[in-house]
Amino acid sequence: MWPSRTTGQGEMNQTLAPILYTIGSVAMAYAAVVGVASVVMHSLTRWWTSQVGRHLMSYRATVTVILLLGVVKFVFGDSWWFQVIRTVVFLGIPVLMTQWLVLQIRARREALAADRQRDAL
Repeated sequence: MWPSRTTGQGEMNQTLAPILYTIGSVAMAYAAVVGVASVVMHSLTRWWTSQVGRHLMSYRATVTVILLLGVVKFVFGDSWWFQVIRTVVFLGIPVLMTQWLVLQIRARREALAADRQRDAL
């Protein structure tokens, strides 16, 4: 469940490892609950009407699903179906990060063009 490696303080690590694992798992579960609440609240807005709104909803939902995957693994353990779902979910992260990067580049270019146009006047 947790790494068995020691760093010279083997007995202390064997005592602390399960405690730290549990604290981290509880924090992950709390973050998953907050993530679900965030997605629910965002779904009450008109998020689909803008690129940024769609991106934020997609990103929040993906991060929330990743947190929920951690909770599922903590509660039920690992399995082949878990690995399939995990792979699909983790494929969403680079796609959404690329989408955000494109939005940032586009916004920067538009701001620079607006600055040049304003300076030309």
